[in-house]
Amino acid sequence: MRKKHIGQEIRDDGPKSHYSKAGTPTMGGIIFIISTLITVIVFRLFNSEVLLAIYGMIAFGAIGFIDDFMKLVMIMAMYGLSLYLIILGFVYMIEVLSVIIQMTSYKLRNKKRVFLMSPIHHHYELKGYKEQKIVSTFMVVSVITSLITLLDIL
Repeated sequence: MRKKHIGQEIRDDGPKSHYSKAGTPTMGGIIFIISTLITVIVFRLFNSEVLLAIYGMIAFGAIGFIDDFMKLVMIMAMYGLSLYLIILGFVYMIEVLSVIIQMTSYKLRNKKRVFLMSPIHHHYELKGYKEQKIVSTFMVVSVITSLITLLDIL
């Protein structure tokens, strides 16, 4: 990401010590949130104080994620990288497109359906595939499209 200059931009009026952070990839805070959640789940630390802290951390993490995501989308739009979002979110795009196709077909073709049910993962469930197989297949496709995006960006 540093090669493509996707990362933090440092304002000119900020402290001089922050210049070393220029180009640092964003969304690093998500690692802390995930590791804390895994720790709480593994060690079963479910009491009111811990849960309150977790909720607060997730709320602040969500604000940071939204801020970083908006920065990233703006930078990607400047460099014409919006195609990467389509590749990265391929599974989600297919899910959304299956609903759009189903609704359009239902309304325009006199209540005829393309899929047994939409989104498309429900179609596969009704076809007889087990949920674990559907989820694992979608996960593999997501990992592959993520790797394609990362390899192309780096």
